[in-house]
Amino acid sequence: VEDVAAVLEVARRIRIDVDQHLIAVDGQDISGMVRTPEVSAASSTIAQYPEIRELMVRAQREIGERGDFVCEGRDQGTVVFPEALCKFFLTASADCRARRRQNDLLQRGIPIDFDELLQQQQQRDHRDSTRRSGPLTPAADAMVIDTTGMSMEEVIERMKTEVSRRVRELLDLNSGTGHQASNHTTGGPWT
Repeated sequence: VEDVAAVLEVARRIRIDVDQHLIAVDGQDISGMVRTPEVSAASSTIAQYPEIRELMVRAQREIGERGDFVCEGRDQGTVVFPEALCKFFLTASADCRARRRQNDLLQRGIPIDFDELLQQQQQRDHRDSTRRSGPLTPAADAMVIDTTGMSMEEVIERMKTEVSRRVRELLDLNSGTGHQASNHTTGGPWT
């Protein structure tokens, strides 16, 4: 992952497909591999390379043109889809995030030491927030939600409430001008 030229060659050659929860590279399902500690560490390193980021942003935008969707990532609202209708920046305490990640990995049969995971997470956060290209930062118009102490259901409900509010505002704005809201107006990426 430290060889920029080799990574760039692979990035130019591969075909990435996303369909619902399925992620495929050159037709091979890699969905289960995406959130492994090895892939997380590698992606954070690779994300520092501007040439790779440019290719991946282009690929993500092409995927986004296929219709309405929800995406997640550390620069989705600031770089990849800055015009998204709804943007959320989810945060939580370091311990809470590490505990959630550890539980997620354990459920998939991947044991990892909590302290090691916490250290990896802090290193990745530092690397991602200090990189020059697409640093980890909330978009100016993102709703920041501290999820510490919240269940996944509570977070989803809070996000759904905000999405509904923003769509209502958009529909009210469009009906006030005599224009009918189209799927194009209300659709698109929600990060």
